[in-house]
Amino acid sequence: MNSFARQRVPSTTDVVVIGSGVAGLTAALSAAQNGSRVLLAERSRHIGGTSAYSGGLLWIPLNKYMRDKGIEDSLPDARQYLTAFGLSRVPSSLVESYLDAGPRMLDFVESVTPVRFTCDTSIPDYREEVPGWRAGGRALEPLPVPGGVLGDFAGEVRESRHFGRLGRLTREEMRRYRTRGTPYQAALEALDEREAADIRARGRGLVTGLLAGCLESGVVVLTGRGSSNFKYVAVRSVAWSSSHSWA
Repeated sequence: MNSFARQRVPSTTDVVVIGSGVAGLTAALSAAQNGSRVLLAERSRHIGGTSAYSGGLLWIPLNKYMRDKGIEDSLPDARQYLTAFGLSRVPSSLVESYLDAGPRMLDFVESVTPVRFTCDTSIPDYREEVPGWRAGGRALEPLPVPGGVLGDFAGEVRESRHFGRLGRLTREEMRRYRTRGTPYQAALEALDEREAADIRARGRGLVTGLLAGCLESGVVVLTGRGSSNFKYVAVRSVAWSSSHSWA
């Protein structure tokens, strides 16, 4: 089991990230991996924001998981779909950056955290009538992550009110259980096993893995009591105290 040590809040830092959802955690992780001293501030008691409530799905065209499953994609199609979908109002440079950085972001996250992804071929792009649409493969789901990667701080991650216990099973696993003769019994047995081992899937699993990577990278995390004014937040700080490789 990994271990943490509480430490004093640093008086100076290079980067401050506000909010501990998937976007904030990934930004903090990237900054820390590039050599910055990073402070991640979350006003609530727990890490994860609404990301921890979510299904944890990402939409990344041209991802390697599509290629592995023989699903064709192209940059012109992905660009056309985004533009037709309403992103014509967004600067084209941002669209190009998203399409270029998305696949590289997956490699980065998997190299410095315990997070791993898979593409769900059953999830199509939202608008079938939009040019550049794909029937599946662009939607990525995080694989389950054990809460143990956070050691004694496993309880720092927000529980999902939306999925509840089902947040321990992936979307693909739930679909498989529904096709069996006794789906509810099989799912309940799997849930009992996952709960005993504190295995987390969906958004909460993704947040758990990203937080582990952040702390391993030296990010200092501050949480509070729900105040919107950080001057009055009762701060706790945690820092990773062991060396670990996720590769």
